[in-house]
Amino acid sequence: MPFHFSARLPGRASCTILRVFCTLVLALLLQSISSNLQGGHTQTQQRERYKFDPLTPEERELALRLAEADARVTKLRGQGRQTLISVELASPKNGGQNDETSRHAEVLYYRYEGNQGVLVLVNLQQRSVQEALAINGDAVPLVAEEVNQAVSLALQNRTLINLLGPNYQQYRVATENSPEGEPNRVEALRLFASSPNDPCYRRRCVSLLFRQGDTFLTGTEVIVDLTTQRVRVEQPAQRRPSTMRRRGR
Repeated sequence: MPFHFSARLPGRASCTILRVFCTLVLALLLQSISSNLQGGHTQTQQRERYKFDPLTPEERELALRLAEADARVTKLRGQGRQTLISVELASPKNGGQNDETSRHAEVLYYRYEGNQGVLVLVNLQQRSVQEALAINGDAVPLVAEEVNQAVSLALQNRTLINLLGPNYQQYRVATENSPEGEPNRVEALRLFASSPNDPCYRRRCVSLLFRQGDTFLTGTEVIVDLTTQRVRVEQPAQRRPSTMRRRGR
């Protein structure tokens, strides 16, 4: 015959078990409600992006994808060598638009041929390119990638290698986080030429300063033409006073 187990609990024990059970159920219910509220709050935060909030990685990717798919941008960029400079939040001045959630991005390219920048305004809400125009390349800032390229090209120059000595490959680009007095640093200055006779006229040129300990390499000037990817090591008498210098970043 089957065996059946049956037990009777005292009334007080039954009440205690019932209270414990109800407490557990209530705790689980409160935890579930809290999780749902947090999830809903997170989703609300993700949806509510205001005009001046920084671009999210997804917005940057969208802006770049829309810019590169636009026929006007493609025409302005052309087929020559170029580089992406930045994808930043934009706030276009439009008196008729007061929507605080309106989101725009500004995509900036540099085209070496013709020393030209390409500026693109993207409407992220409408997922469209609102404006695309060419700008003077002198107004386009250098980026770290270009400075690193300039240093790499310079360190292939035999004259410079002889000046720097056997440790020439240890030179690194100085950054904001580089400690003061760090040896073997390289600093970059942007060059702007005003004379058509200057080799850097309407070209993207960088002057490199090589620091050895507490002093800089003197007696020469290292100029890298990123447009032609050529390096010149000049003596002081060869320098052209019409060339202006600005820090690369």
